[in-house]
Amino acid sequence: MASGCYSGAANTSDGPDTGATAASESGTPGTTDTVPTTGEPTTGEAPPAEECQTLDLSPTPLRRLTRAQYDFTIQDLLGVADVPSSALDGLDAKVGPFDSNVVVPLDTIGVASLADIAEKVAGVADLVGLVPCDVQNLAPDAPELGSCVREFIADFGARALRKPLTSEEVDRYVGVYDLTRALAGETPATAVRQVIATMLQSPYFLYQVELGAGAPDERGWTPLGDHELAARLSYFLWNSMPDDALRAAADAGQLQDDAQLQAQLERMLADDKARRGLGAFAVQWLELDHLDWVEKSPHPLVPEFGDDLREAMKREAADFMAMVIRDDDARLSTLLTAPYSPVPDELLPLYGLAQPAEPGSYVQLDPARRAGLLTQVGWLATHANPGQSSPVLRGVVVLESLLCTFLPAPPNNIFPPPPDPNATTRERFEKHSSEPSCAGCHLFIDGIGFGFEGYDAFGVVRELENGLPVDESGTLRGYGITEKAFDGPVELAHLLADDPVVRDCVAFQWTTYALGRILATADTCQVADLQDRFAAHDGDMRALLGDIVTSPAFRTLVFAAE
Repeated sequence: MASGCYSGAANTSDGPDTGATAASESGTPGTTDTVPTTGEPTTGEAPPAEECQTLDLSPTPLRRLTRAQYDFTIQDLLGVADVPSSALDGLDAKVGPFDSNVVVPLDTIGVASLADIAEKVAGVADLVGLVPCDVQNLAPDAPELGSCVREFIADFGARALRKPLTSEEVDRYVGVYDLTRALAGETPATAVRQVIATMLQSPYFLYQVELGAGAPDERGWTPLGDHELAARLSYFLWNSMPDDALRAAADAGQLQDDAQLQAQLERMLADDKARRGLGAFAVQWLELDHLDWVEKSPHPLVPEFGDDLREAMKREAADFMAMVIRDDDARLSTLLTAPYSPVPDELLPLYGLAQPAEPGSYVQLDPARRAGLLTQVGWLATHANPGQSSPVLRGVVVLESLLCTFLPAPPNNIFPPPPDPNATTRERFEKHSSEPSCAGCHLFIDGIGFGFEGYDAFGVVRELENGLPVDESGTLRGYGITEKAFDGPVELAHLLADDPVVRDCVAFQWTTYALGRILATADTCQVADLQDRFAAHDGDMRALLGDIVTSPAFRTLVFAAE
């Protein structure tokens, strides 16, 4: 390919590739599972109604907890705040843009690291209130120790392993306790800590183990068990284990009823822990997790681009998503166009704002320059180069995350145009559209990306670049939508908010996040049904979450055909 076809991915140091998400990873319904190496972008299309008389689903993979899920589970289970899961080598695997460890086996180093973390966490856990007797002060031969330890193992084990323990399992963990005391001469408290460490290394703790409630039918389907469904719901909404109320509902078999499941969803959304799951969706969906390895050149408004600023940028997007769904009208249109945001103090200079009157309050922004997630400084800074904007990076994310238009991987021999003090970024990058070998994709990418040229590499509003006026006009193109011209990102945000393709794509993204697996051709009709329901609810994301958790895809375990 000619050198005039440029890459925008010059923002990272040693982080993962920030290029296009492959269709084989995204699993777009209606497409094959291969990535085109030439030609134009691809996207899924809704199937004809007559093809959805029966429902099919893809197999359910085994998922290991992500780092965030591991950390939050330890916090909720043991009250240990500083969980060193960052000591694990490698990153979480991705399904589309979302963290989901369905294809990352644990090697010897990973197993050893998890064992080390489990020992450390168990060693600092507060046993008071965790064990039903004063195990730290009772005499080693106290007669009540036996029943106390069994009671502890049954209760703690049911929470840690997210299922009731059988009598055989209780006996095995009692054996761990007895063996620790017998071989090492340890105190009862130390032996209890060893039981905790052992449970934290169980596959039932480290994975979302799902076996189903009964034998699979001829399709390989079986309903999830009550506790499996409770775990799937809690890791979707909270990124953590079920609480006592959800476990009680599972014990009573209530979660098999749609109304009861919906009631649990509403209860859990009202809990502050919902900010974890909702916020994680926002950060991963728009790829703000790339901030962890983004580097920036010095900026007059930011003395240092460090971890505090990175975390503040992610926090703004996460809190905004949670606010829209929990405290506002939950509309997709609000998410994409609202001229206000819970701006963290660290980001106020980038917005040109003074300290808000009430710390943590939502800040009204300039409605002519800010509208929803795509004009927040975090998203704009993530998808930019160290010292300049990037119409390519910004355009790609809009296409893939909001339009589900997935792009072929770029060639390896491309590079960004060099800085030119006598030209704007737009002028340098417009060469994409003039190269025949590049135009197929870049007419889509750049037409959107140029609309964000009114923001610099940090997301700060600008009217001039290198002393030249900034042109932020653009053209919204994508499969399934009518081509539309726009002037600036606020106008673009309103076009996106009103487009049914965007609405369908967001339903697809939420479903992928909830299931944690590839949505392949077999899932087309299930996804189409959820998209129809989302449209009927006028883009109400809270209603969409309810439809997802009561859908067959969420409630069913599907075994792969042999």
